[in-house]
Amino acid sequence: ERWLNNPTSGTVTKDILSDDEDDDESTDSDESDESVHVEEIEVQLPPLPKKGSSKRIQNSYKSLCAAQNEYLKSKRRLQKLDETMKSLRAEQNQCEKRTVEVEKLVKKLQKSFETASRKDGKKN
Repeated sequence: ERWLNNPTSGTVTKDILSDDEDDDESTDSDESDESVHVEEIEVQLPPLPKKGSSKRIQNSYKSLCAAQNEYLKSKRRLQKLDETMKSLRAEQNQCEKRTVEVEKLVKKLQKSFETASRKDGKKN
């Protein structure tokens, strides 16, 4: 990932070159085929400190940039987690529907078995 600082507009643009980053994420799925993904996020920053500014101002600016970078990382992670949650909810709904279908089938088969057993018992 690269951070491009544009001092004329006071913005920082984040380019994410690959989704295969090591963001404290463990991916056990086979979906790591997401080769190149570019995402641009613009964040308003105050203008760059002027040359000759005090160390305190320069350090404050660096701290601000670092905090905004952390914010963007957290926001991106949250977006990924939100997408995962949506996917899991959809999968859960599918599983619940399938469970209901299977329960109906089991009840139907139980009735058929009971009917067949009664008919078989009457023959003997």
